[in-house]
Amino acid sequence: MDDGIDTDVAGLIYLGLRDGDLDVGSLAEFAGLLRVTGRGDALVDEALRRSAGLSAEEVARLAERLLDLAGFEPGFDLKPEAWPVLRDALDTVERDVRAAGIDGELVLESAEWDVQTGCARVRFRLQQASSALPAVLADRPVRALVEIADSVQGLVTEELWTVWPLCPEHVVGLHPRRFGGKAVWSCTAAGGHVVAPIGELPRSVP
Repeated sequence: MDDGIDTDVAGLIYLGLRDGDLDVGSLAEFAGLLRVTGRGDALVDEALRRSAGLSAEEVARLAERLLDLAGFEPGFDLKPEAWPVLRDALDTVERDVRAAGIDGELVLESAEWDVQTGCARVRFRLQQASSALPAVLADRPVRALVEIADSVQGLVTEELWTVWPLCPEHVVGLHPRRFGGKAVWSCTAAGGHVVAPIGELPRSVP
């Protein structure tokens, strides 16, 4: 989140929005913080001027806008339901790793400070962890699966010094992407084609 914004206040706004019990006083306080840090717009002015007179729907819309202005993203401490979504995505990618005969532990982890800032990371064997995977990825499961597949692919390739996974037809590296509303492994050879959904690569010789 942008510097100068109280994350505790933003967290209260997020929880109130999620649970349907927004506190108008906290919303006005948050709007004031945005104004002080130079992030105000017409909606901030509206919140400061007549927050007590807004309908529940207007308050909810205003809260969403204020959180967006602040660049707020909930961490796993506020969004614990995101963790199993990312864990399931890693389990799906791991099926493809094992199908290739590759061993070594794949772990989804988060340091204490990452739990609060909303970041998880994948670790393979004893490597340094992957780049950050935000908790909000869980809101888009297909994208989460693609990004975790990309992270695992990078870790496996770096650890084993080899290209993984390979297209069984063209023997070139595959790429995780979204296609037809699904997360798939695709090959760029011969004009490009989908090899398999992520998690469903055929078993190959290690």
